[in-house]
Amino acid sequence: MTTTALRVGVPPGAVWPDAQRAIWPAAAIALLLLAQAVMVHTRAINWDEFFYYDEVVRFADGRLDRALQSFHVRIFSWLPRSFNDAIDAIIAGRTVMLCLEMVILGSIFALARRFTDPAGALLCALCYLSAGYVLQHGFSFRADPAATAALMASLALLIWMPLDGPRFWIMGMGAAALAALAAMFTMKAVFYAPPFAAVALLRWRDERRAGSALIRLVVLAAMAMAALAAFYVWHASGLAGAAADRPHGVVKANAASSRLMG
Repeated sequence: MTTTALRVGVPPGAVWPDAQRAIWPAAAIALLLLAQAVMVHTRAINWDEFFYYDEVVRFADGRLDRALQSFHVRIFSWLPRSFNDAIDAIIAGRTVMLCLEMVILGSIFALARRFTDPAGALLCALCYLSAGYVLQHGFSFRADPAATAALMASLALLIWMPLDGPRFWIMGMGAAALAALAAMFTMKAVFYAPPFAAVALLRWRDERRAGSALIRLVVLAAMAMAALAAFYVWHASGLAGAAADRPHGVVKANAASSRLMG
């Protein structure tokens, strides 16, 4: 028996009890991600995934005229050029969403580490991943995974960033940009206002110089609003405006849908 084991009172062979406790939630997360990787290719494609992809096609054709909640078209504009079949393109988009879900899990882990040990933080991530809706649709080609990844990453930066020094500006700009990006994906990002307020309150209460911390938190909020305005102006400037909205993209998506379901 080692000195470490004697000191912490654990049995022989259990010198790292925290690491051993973390193995099981980590293994469960890996298995569920593997199952989702299979479902990316096998689960039926929902109508809203076709609609989401249709907006990408319309943007690629220069026919998209809606700036709100359509920022994803810039991120996935490569799909129509890379795939002739809408189903293959959506599966590729789902693969990207699965990667973004891993960002969500990592952000949940980072947030939970502020309050608990690695095993507990992994358990928090597992609770999210194993929820029925997330397990079935967490990789779907729709706005939710992308927006959630951006919001959770922003929260993780906010809870760990220092409120002074050069790292405040670097991490603060990242957190603000991610929050603004999520709002460009979907206006449902506003539902994350309570956790952002809670994290801001936690950071403010933990700081010795409360006045200075409050000012910096307000600056962060202003940075997020400025980033949202900049994203919107840039995105809207590249859209078709009042261009004719021919049904070409819709026809492609509907034809693929009929082939898949029929």
